[in-house]
Amino acid sequence: MAPVTLRIFECSSGYDSAGRLVVIGIWLKDEYEMLVRLADVVRVNALAVPLRVSASYRVLRHEQRLLLSYLLDVPHRPLSLRMGDFRASAGHIRRFVSESLGLGMLTAAVQDVYGWSSGRRNLDNFDVLPTRLAHYKSPGVRPDLLFSFDNDGALWRLAGEARGRSTSRPKGPHPTAVQKRRLNEILGWSARHRHHPVVMTWAYTGSSQVKVDLFVLRGEGTTPPHDTEPGTTVPLNIAEDLPVDAIANRAQQNAAVAMDHLYRTAPRFEQARGPWNHQMRGNWVTADLLGQSTTHLLLGILDRAPEQDLVASIRSRTQDRLDRPGQDAIEVDLLGRILVAIARDRVQPPSWLEVANQFE
Repeated sequence: MAPVTLRIFECSSGYDSAGRLVVIGIWLKDEYEMLVRLADVVRVNALAVPLRVSASYRVLRHEQRLLLSYLLDVPHRPLSLRMGDFRASAGHIRRFVSESLGLGMLTAAVQDVYGWSSGRRNLDNFDVLPTRLAHYKSPGVRPDLLFSFDNDGALWRLAGEARGRSTSRPKGPHPTAVQKRRLNEILGWSARHRHHPVVMTWAYTGSSQVKVDLFVLRGEGTTPPHDTEPGTTVPLNIAEDLPVDAIANRAQQNAAVAMDHLYRTAPRFEQARGPWNHQMRGNWVTADLLGQSTTHLLLGILDRAPEQDLVASIRSRTQDRLDRPGQDAIEVDLLGRILVAIARDRVQPPSWLEVANQFE
């Protein structure tokens, strides 16, 4: 795990003279160091898979290694980019790395602030699940990720926008004009979707430590009357559940087809079978495409969705590691049928028994 600096801004919204929902107040609420796991960053970027049936295991693994190649990751040291390599790369590569890292920072912030944790089908990417998210289709800007929560049976969803810059974060406790403009665009999307709850993160990677700004809008949303005065505060409802479940089954079937294709194109796992009643394909590779590395990545694809007790076991162990950051460990994460493991400071990858010990 590596620390990044997180600032939390709270925002209030209102209607301007043209009837548009806009930000009318932003204030800095908190700032502290947030621990980030590389396995989380890799896992969230695997969400580009579900409906890309033609995607192969080799391509997906190469994309994850490309991201890891630009991260200067030393255990218990601040997470940062290898800026020399990053600036020497082509523009489209820099955009890919910035976008991928931004998605990881958004997920980490939502985990830290909202208590979200990964589970079966509770994280969606707006770009790759159009069937399930047909209810969210509309012209203009839309967020990147959709987080689903189950608070003791009370279901709700949070849309998240991930942005970033490969520059240093501006000094001072005030958001930039660009951040405000993007917030207003995301608020426009929220207004078109019955005041859907939204957050935005902005990751700055141009210094010796990744720095993240999280913008939070809180409260209960209401549709404004026609005579709403400009500047009237309209907070957002974080408990509303939009009716998308009716089309979830078809999306699940499409995702299963894509995952079956990934499983078939993955190599046979070189080590012993896992300790649960599953077959897994995939193998270990070094995490750096640019040079020698002592960090190793395992991208594993299970033959079927894991049982909930296995998911709960991994989640419990992950929380234990977060509560005791001084403990060195192999990072393991599981999202649906995708298992990600990252091991550092090793000449050779760990044995499967070492990985299994992380969730047994």
